[in-house]
Amino acid sequence: MDGQSLHPYYTAALMCLNFEKLKRDEKIVRDLDNHKHHLLLIVSELIAGVCPSINDSKKIDAYCNKILEIVSDDTTYTAAIQESSSKLQKAIAEWVRKRGQQYRHGIKDNPAFTKFLLTFIRGGNLDKIEYDNPQPLVLRGRVVKARRDRNGYNYGFIQHSPEDVFFHERDNEKLDFSSIYGKTVLYEIFPDSLNGEDRAEILEVLADESYLI
Repeated sequence: MDGQSLHPYYTAALMCLNFEKLKRDEKIVRDLDNHKHHLLLIVSELIAGVCPSINDSKKIDAYCNKILEIVSDDTTYTAAIQESSSKLQKAIAEWVRKRGQQYRHGIKDNPAFTKFLLTFIRGGNLDKIEYDNPQPLVLRGRVVKARRDRNGYNYGFIQHSPEDVFFHERDNEKLDFSSIYGKTVLYEIFPDSLNGEDRAEILEVLADESYLI
């Protein structure tokens, strides 16, 4: 561990801790515990892609920060686990279809299945670093700015790390901008087609609640 970032160890510990919390609070079914480590592997891949070398502290810290943003929030972590569970069940079904019913059991500690699983969720390429069409992740944040520009269009920013994310009425036509400031929202991030910068589409405005920064 000398010279290595401690971020991955903290991230892995928090993922396990919050997984147990969600299970205890009955936000995820207890049966998922049988495939906990495979599920958390898929969660990591869906959020941040393939894990970089632990010896590259800059890349591994950025990778961990992406995961921490999701797993630190019950709503987004639950959604990620549910999506991962769906992918795991599909992978298991395909594994059994190719290998036979006798291979349905004993996959928990089977390195061959883990390799098959990684290949499956990466679209058939075990060494693939990025997804061609990554699934958008639903995030939660607080609207910290809501204004109107000189052309009369509404826009704003949602609190997000490392930089607040921009949203505009063109992407959120049904949004009531008059009351959005300070609200907690669920949103997805997508790249601007012109400059590639992040923009947000707000999916839902949550009921008033205490929001911890």
